[in-house]
Amino acid sequence: MKNRKFYAERIWDLLYPRHCALCHEILTVKGAVCISGQKTAYPLICPGCKKKAVSVREPKCRKCGKPLPDVRQEYCGDCCRHRRYFDEGIGIFRYDDVMRNSMAYFKYKGRAEYAEYYGAELYCQSIHLLERWQPQLLIPVPIHRRRMAERGYNQSALLARQLSRYSHIPVNETSFRRLKNTAALKKQTPEQRRKSMYHAFSAKPGTVLPERVLIIDDIYTTGSTVNALAKLLKKYGAKRVYFLTVCIGTGEKI
Repeated sequence: MKNRKFYAERIWDLLYPRHCALCHEILTVKGAVCISGQKTAYPLICPGCKKKAVSVREPKCRKCGKPLPDVRQEYCGDCCRHRRYFDEGIGIFRYDDVMRNSMAYFKYKGRAEYAEYYGAELYCQSIHLLERWQPQLLIPVPIHRRRMAERGYNQSALLARQLSRYSHIPVNETSFRRLKNTAALKKQTPEQRRKSMYHAFSAKPGTVLPERVLIIDDIYTTGSTVNALAKLLKKYGAKRVYFLTVCIGTGEKI
């Protein structure tokens, strides 16, 4: 049975070869690749691309994890100016040109396979926080049904499934949905983003959440999306809401 599965996977890889999540070239390296200390069954990125993705380091905002320019600063401007319904969170990579390009392929060019790389990195770079937060449930940010039909998958749900593989924290993909098919938030001003996300999500009747939940998303910039969902999660029983994203913006939005 194991041999049959092995050969089936090899045939699938020949027909649909995997691509490096950072340079998008077809992966030809044989054997397992170590992703931030996590062994994977097959290569996820080219060996030469390991250093291209820049992890977020201190100093960073104590609330959202956004990089800060000054070690004396505790919170970013966004978290100082706006009420946050989430308790804490981080993005693991800086949202620079490399990751912006990688995310574009992941979301808009059908590279759903990149979720495996991102998921391994999410787990390895946040394991210390997962131990402290002790989340009982993963909640991927929902996408609108029209966007789901166009894309074929919810990128946040793919990330949550991958993180669940490593952490064994269950995922809930069905209790929450997106009501508004909002325009791409990257094209909106911070104020437009906040207005767009007003009442953007809903929950199924009877939904009851555990005390500690973790939101999973791909990109954090102003925090409007995560904040709107966190507000709703607390209405349905969550006492502590955290978030993890693959990328986080470096600038402050007024």
